[in-house]
Amino acid sequence: MKTSDTSPINWDKIYDNKIHRDIKSSSFRKYLLYIHYTSMQPRLIDFILKVCPRKHSILEAGCGAGRVVFKLSHHATSSFIIGIDFSSTACIHAKEQSKKYSYTFNTDFVIGDIRSLPFKASSFDFVLSLGVIEHFKNPNLLLAEMKRVLKNQGKLFLETPNRKMFKLSPFRIKERIKLYGHHDFYTPLELANLVRKIGFHI
Repeated sequence: MKTSDTSPINWDKIYDNKIHRDIKSSSFRKYLLYIHYTSMQPRLIDFILKVCPRKHSILEAGCGAGRVVFKLSHHATSSFIIGIDFSSTACIHAKEQSKKYSYTFNTDFVIGDIRSLPFKASSFDFVLSLGVIEHFKNPNLLLAEMKRVLKNQGKLFLETPNRKMFKLSPFRIKERIKLYGHHDFYTPLELANLVRKIGFHI
């Protein structure tokens, strides 16, 4: 099944309030949100705080409306955290929330395409990307850009749905991929091979 590559227009629609309310009614979508933000997020924050010394630069590639950036900003107050997303709707909302809750001293949000990051090489100590690569036809482009902007000895934290965790038939998986803008799911081994091919060490 071929689908068009993900685009800012599609994600602007997703982050529009009315459409966001519509998709929240889906049990599958709720399950994905639960996995990302309820079970995963506390462990993610703890992990990043352990591996990132103070005063480090952090990039979230595909930050959406900034939920993880704000969580990190609250805990890692001596680090500077940048979120980038090509949805202008999401980034504008994140900037508004940043000002509202006084997170501007250690956060920033950039509208941009993570397939061509607008940062110099070796800019960040830590790059994280949560539930993003599965939305793109060519994940190698994203991974290569993340590697380029990481400093020597920098760390990448990558999260994507595990193909094996969905007990669905191949047809239903393809249906979900089309419905939710995914291009593929990966097994842990497939994901490991993908990042090794770009030059990362696990």
